[in-house]
Amino acid sequence: MKLRLIDLGLEALNEDSANQKEELAASENASATILKQLAFDSSESVRLKVAENPHTPISVLDSLCYDSSRSVRITSKVRLLQRLAQRYG
Repeated sequence: MKLRLIDLGLEALNEDSANQKEELAASENASATILKQLAFDSSESVRLKVAENPHTPISVLDSLCYDSSRSVRITSKVRLLQRLAQRYG
């Protein structure tokens, strides 16, 4: 199922369940465009998976630092600091 979601990309996001979106958000094969869209999903668990994904763009992590969910904000800030440390460390 993961490959189908990745292949369908943005078209699949509107139709899929939260569990499928979580799988896509956690996938290392998810594109930056898909991760960006999932970062604004109504499901906190989907947004958390986006924050945890090591391939989430820095700009998306920065946006998630202002999320309504405390766990998403904290995870995003930690991941953002890790990524910046890797880049500039």
